[in-house]
Amino acid sequence: MSTTNAQSGLATQGQAPQKIQIAMNRPGTAMTIMEVIQKRAASLNDVATKHMTSEKLIKIVASILSRNPKLAKCTPMSVLNCCMDAATLGLAPVLGRCHFVPFKNGTLSKEVGVDVYECQLIVGYQGFCDLMRRSGEIGPITANVVREGDDFRYRLGSDPTIEHEPKSVDGKLKYA
Repeated sequence: MSTTNAQSGLATQGQAPQKIQIAMNRPGTAMTIMEVIQKRAASLNDVATKHMTSEKLIKIVASILSRNPKLAKCTPMSVLNCCMDAATLGLAPVLGRCHFVPFKNGTLSKEVGVDVYECQLIVGYQGFCDLMRRSGEIGPITANVVREGDDFRYRLGSDPTIEHEPKSVDGKLKYA
């Protein structure tokens, strides 16, 4: 009897050799990551937002797979799950919006006797900013430095405010 790892979709007990090959993304013996993603392009299209089409995401993922050797070692299903999450959020894994990060699955690696990596989606600062802007619940997001000599006041509480009037461009950095 075998059980299934929820993240990777792999059998973890009584493992068939083909399942290990799928986990390891070995060409010629199992579907590669891109074959799995392209096979599920229609599903990606179903969850994609107007901010991220499945075609664009597939091209970006092909590019990042070629640049990150550990990502290319991830289980195809874990990369597909990241693609689905990115498409649902309307975020592309470029320019800090989100990142596809490979993590070694120590438990599964011990069970199958080889290193098994799984991909996880990490939303970046720019991605959170995009999501907040799209929500319509917030105003503009800006970031500035405060230097000595600037007029700077802030108030927390039920009526929070920030007032900043820059006075100097070469003053000593006070807050960032």
